Amino acid sequence: MDAFLLSFGIIFIAELGDKSQLMALAFAARYRASVVLVAVTVATLMVHAVSVLVGLTFALALPTAAIQVAAGVAFFGFALWTLRGDELDE
Repeated sequence: MDAFLLSFGIIFIAELGDKSQLMALAFAARYRASVVLVAVTVATLMVHAVSVLVGLTFALALPTAAIQVAAGVAFFGFALWTLRGDELDE
């Protein structure tokens, strides 16, 4: 249950205001909301299912410590990339 709540909370916060949400808003303004909601749900389920399967495959193939180090390096890399992008805007 802890993994469920943590995953739900992090994904919920991360997805607020992203491009997918804005696309859903635009489609709901043009098409029936129930159809858009079902389509968005199915698409999101499929994308996340692939992510989970890839993560499971990596977890089986690589030691946990290597995955943690790679994830940490990736986050720092994205942070530096983001900071570099902000400096270019000034």
